[in-house]
Amino acid sequence: MKAFELLKAIGGRVTASNCKVHLACFNGSDDPMDEYHAGTFDDWQAWQTRRNFSKETVISVIRLQEPDKWLFVGCYEIRGCVQNTDKVGVTYDMARIPEYEVLVGRLVVGFRRSGRQSYILGSTAAPDMTVLELKAQPLTVPDFNGFKNVRLPFRALEAVIECEAPAWRSALSSVSGVYLITDPLAGKLYVGSASGSGGIWRRWCDYTNGHGDNKMLRELVSADGIARAHQFTFSVLEVGDVNTDMVSRENHWKGVLLTRTEGYNASEGKRKLPADAASDEAAS
Repeated sequence: MKAFELLKAIGGRVTASNCKVHLACFNGSDDPMDEYHAGTFDDWQAWQTRRNFSKETVISVIRLQEPDKWLFVGCYEIRGCVQNTDKVGVTYDMARIPEYEVLVGRLVVGFRRSGRQSYILGSTAAPDMTVLELKAQPLTVPDFNGFKNVRLPFRALEAVIECEAPAWRSALSSVSGVYLITDPLAGKLYVGSASGSGGIWRRWCDYTNGHGDNKMLRELVSADGIARAHQFTFSVLEVGDVNTDMVSRENHWKGVLLTRTEGYNASEGKRKLPADAASDEAAS
């Protein structure tokens, strides 16, 4: 089935002739899927470097990890556009068209774009954009696609933990590991590790307060509020058996990434391995 046939069956005003299709992709600094999960996609989309939305309506889809697959996130009416005075580009006044909200986060379409163009005419997309899937429930948290692909903005992490997403909980609780927190606002990194019962899942649950009791992160959140943690992104550097102690690997990555001198591990000394700690206790 063609995607535009489904949209027509919904009964709204969007047609191939009166719309632009926004093929939202990572632009080098922002990932639209992160914005979608954070609930900020509409604001993110409204700012454009130029007047990309030259039609009455816009269909917005976000590229998924699988080739040529896109998640439908809304249809919009263009109500106006103003030139920005405090930054480059323009800001659109865009209103969601209610009739299509039933498909948001559920409709997956197939479309192979030519080149890197992100804004195409509806009439160009219509012949080749097909319906691949209509999910029973909207996609509310990112899919778990393997440890090497983990990249969770803080607000997505909150959502994953709040709903105890089964795939994420099963995977993260079954392994120990070394993880990374990036803070692009400050240009700093934090390296941590987790092992034992609950693995990485248990440790990441601690971060719902924004800092996980790390001294430097706690100072940031105390000064600026939980919104400061919205800048953080969580990823996994390496994993091991859930009962494997990862302290030596944590120390390795701190050295590689210079997080003791340039990052948020600066308040820490080198963590002792379990054998070293046992020797200290025996000598005392």
